[in-house]
Amino acid sequence: MRSAIVPLWKTWLLPLLTAVALLVSLSSTAFAQSTTFQSIPPVAIGTLNAVSTSSTTDTWAVGLQFKNANTIIDTLAQHWNGHAWTVVSTPSPHNNVDILSAVADLSPTNAWAVGNGSGSNGFSDALIEHFNGTNWRVVAPPADNGNLEDSLSAISALSANDIWAAGSHFDATIGGTDGLFEHWNGTAWSIVPSPSTFTQNGVEFAVGAITSLTAISSNDVWAATTVGNNNPVAFEHWNGTQWSLIFAPGVTNSSANIASLAASSSNDVWAVGTSRASGRRKPTLTLIEHWDGNAWSIVPSPALSTPSGFLSGVTALSRTDAWAVGGTFTGIPVVEHWDGNQWSLVSVPISTGANANNQLSAISSLSSGTVIAVGNEVAILNTNG
Repeated sequence: MRSAIVPLWKTWLLPLLTAVALLVSLSSTAFAQSTTFQSIPPVAIGTLNAVSTSSTTDTWAVGLQFKNANTIIDTLAQHWNGHAWTVVSTPSPHNNVDILSAVADLSPTNAWAVGNGSGSNGFSDALIEHFNGTNWRVVAPPADNGNLEDSLSAISALSANDIWAAGSHFDATIGGTDGLFEHWNGTAWSIVPSPSTFTQNGVEFAVGAITSLTAISSNDVWAATTVGNNNPVAFEHWNGTQWSLIFAPGVTNSSANIASLAASSSNDVWAVGTSRASGRRKPTLTLIEHWDGNAWSIVPSPALSTPSGFLSGVTALSRTDAWAVGGTFTGIPVVEHWDGNQWSLVSVPISTGANANNQLSAISSLSSGTVIAVGNEVAILNTNG
């Protein structure tokens, strides 16, 4: 049976059986002040892949949970009301493997989550679910005629009638996996065509899966993708009419993977992920890139306490206030802050129990400065925001 398609960085988190959340309430001014963090107990067994917040009393985190002696994987959703996390029932229509990989929270009565599921035939189907203020229900994805292995890994909402979701599918026309874009217009989801190949300087590149997505306006949407062997860093951009491919600086002699995108404006877009040099036992390093409205550039990322680590989530409040999260492969959380001049590491409490894993997977924010992130085996609350 073919395994479910999940973005690369999430495969590091799937075996972890404890899903919890990190709530950090900080602002640009509070960042320079002392902070006090309070632990929040875990509320479910599973893994949280994504988080989205619409207010201080309305946040959704989604992922997966293991059932029946870990032979069944079901969807998982938890809601934060400003005081506590609660598990909210979500459909798992395939009754085999059902995973939620991304979430967009527009209001207490309107949230969307996407992912993938696979039944007994082993093929992956795109999974879309909607929360109407009372319960989550499955919304049928658009028909992807002639293609297989549909999977959605990212979502970004501009409004209730302008939402993008993206991932990958096996494209029968090219005989390989490429990007999949879907759009919600307020009534129905539809597939939006995107290039499967791109030619630059006479060289044709195959465009792969979409790993992340951020929508700034109806004619300004960015998506991170893979090209060839992941060596070039590449993004796809939507101008309101079509998708085009834009290359970004890569790390010399390294492969790269972009895990998350976020933007505060059309000339302030952040991308985070990892890079890894070729060769045996080379460390995996954090990677940060920035779009200033004209070009992408690499921005230095602080050195971590261990040789290898990753960034898996980013959120941008303004040109002088952005946050990124991830972890080390020894289970230590990584939280970084951008102050307009540089990225710096931020200390957070670490769980020291047996088999503790404090990696963080995703982050979301409000214009007020509140920042919320989710991860594994640790949950903390900053009450100074």
